[in-house]
Amino acid sequence: MAGGCMKLFTFIILGMVLIQPLAVYAYRDIPLHEDPEAAGVEIDASLLFYYALLFKAILYPEDYNLTSLIELYRDMYIPPDLEYILTRMNELILSLDKDINETRFHIDHALDYINFKAFKEALEELYEARISLAHANITYQDLLEAIDELLRAFSKYRVADGRFTEGRDELRNLSREIEDLLMRLLMQIESMEEESEHGYKVYYEGKEETFLSIYVNSSEAWVGSYIDVYGRLYTRNSSLSNRVVRLYVAGVGYTTVTNANGDYSFSIRLPYVYRDSISITVYYIPIDVDKEFYAPAINKTVVQLLYVKTSVSIEVDEKAYPGLPLNVTISISPSPENVSRRVSIYIDDVFMGRFPVRDSFSTSFTLPSDMVIGRHIIGVDVEAYKEYAPAKAYMFFTVTYMDIDFEIDVSPKVVIYPIVKPTVHGRAVIPPDEPYADRLVQIYVDSTVYEAYTNGIGYFSISIDPPFTIVSFTVRATIHPGEPWYPKVTRVIQIYTVNLYLLLLIGLLLTASIYVLGRVLGGRPPEAVEEAPRRERRVRIVEDIVIPTLISRRPRPPVERDPVVDIYYSAVNIVSDKVGPPRYDETLREYFRRASSELGDAGDAFWRLTLLAERFLYSGYESTEEDVSLARSYYEELRRVLYEE
Repeated sequence: MAGGCMKLFTFIILGMVLIQPLAVYAYRDIPLHEDPEAAGVEIDASLLFYYALLFKAILYPEDYNLTSLIELYRDMYIPPDLEYILTRMNELILSLDKDINETRFHIDHALDYINFKAFKEALEELYEARISLAHANITYQDLLEAIDELLRAFSKYRVADGRFTEGRDELRNLSREIEDLLMRLLMQIESMEEESEHGYKVYYEGKEETFLSIYVNSSEAWVGSYIDVYGRLYTRNSSLSNRVVRLYVAGVGYTTVTNANGDYSFSIRLPYVYRDSISITVYYIPIDVDKEFYAPAINKTVVQLLYVKTSVSIEVDEKAYPGLPLNVTISISPSPENVSRRVSIYIDDVFMGRFPVRDSFSTSFTLPSDMVIGRHIIGVDVEAYKEYAPAKAYMFFTVTYMDIDFEIDVSPKVVIYPIVKPTVHGRAVIPPDEPYADRLVQIYVDSTVYEAYTNGIGYFSISIDPPFTIVSFTVRATIHPGEPWYPKVTRVIQIYTVNLYLLLLIGLLLTASIYVLGRVLGGRPPEAVEEAPRRERRVRIVEDIVIPTLISRRPRPPVERDPVVDIYYSAVNIVSDKVGPPRYDETLREYFRRASSELGDAGDAFWRLTLLAERFLYSGYESTEEDVSLARSYYEELRRVLYEE
């Protein structure tokens, strides 16, 4: 029995020693949205801030161009399962904006009519405003449901971006502001209806109806040019002479007096308003004695406006980095000869500066060192100049980090506690091969922190005291960059140990067990343990190849794997023909990085398939039919491109 125990004891020691080379592994620990390799192709909280900006465009149409902003959607990376939700949100936002603008339009017209004492026309406009507002309220409720659906779907990505909560709260706060706006518009309509109904009784009931005709010398004209407006004030029985007639256009008022025939005329300069047409209103409000006999009169006409539309384009660096300059180029066409237009530039709604631009202009802005990683929006606002209309343009740019290759290892591979002290060593390199020297590396072992600095060629090395542990312990090594455009990268190593104290304890327990068992059996030496018979081995010969087969071997049960992961490994078999198979210590992304230079146009499909497989390989989620279909499409594209080559 003692011989059997010693064999078991020896087997345990050898097993723990032999497993050591397989028990040391390391992985890169960096939030996915901060990983330079994933910049622009990973979802992050900037999506929520984008929709918050769309809500601001609804609330403050004079400051934003919703149409230009909504076009940025096609430049974003959108996961397939979010496309339907976001497409629906875009439709609801455009519909809500249309309903609110129509409500504002009718209210503004009703306000003008009230000022002109045209209460009947004011009530007609307020009726139309109520209809538009009712549509807006229905659309708003649908939009709230879409927001909740987006936030639920968004949360499953486990976005590490700390701005997720901030973006979610801003989105909800702005949605409440839209609700308050709808309530204010309703209260305004109700107040104006009450005023109009009262005014109609005072100014119209029992009074003689009056009329105003209106004509213009041209039905279309350039903004800023002069036109003549004329007509006559009259009743059903006669013209009204020496009465004050007023003209109103785009917030500007004019006054004249009718002649002996009741005729009036104005020569006005059209305002610099850059839309398809403009309304010119003339009105008559009785004063003094006329208030007892005559009702007010109003009439309007529309003039088509001519102006030059301005086109503006933005070019920025494809990727930007915290603390480094962002290069921006603004181009305007057409431009007035020898005249510079004033152009304002905004980044994430923050004013960056105003510059004179004639045709094209380039500048740069140093981004804040603490600028959040992710997508940001640059906006350009070109001011109007005479007949040249203003213009707004927007564009996404991606803020990310420059990459650091930070690799670590441990030696010796077998850590025998407490005799052997392991050494953690590694190297930091700025791709492709520039040593990252004189940078702090902190090594965390439980609650103990060790510090080292990279040398002139980027290497570091430090001995650590292994903690008392039975099976393994974790080492975290973090490099702290000195520049804001590099990320703080952490590598984690799990190290298994051989604990001599534990082995000694096991040996003592086995010895004590043997001694106690011998005493129980009356001091007789334990009987020899008969060795189990060796399993018979058969040999079958197939075409001169000898294959030993154990009779007692049972087939291992198959391990179920996600279909998306299976498709990925099928792709790996194809890629291996060009770059060789993955190494046992390579992650999916490390294998892609090594293979990408050989894949050419097929690299994009393999990268997206890698990201998809990574999600279901590590997250525990099961793929849907849509995910499997998407993976197959990436596989077929990869296969087609590689085989065509």
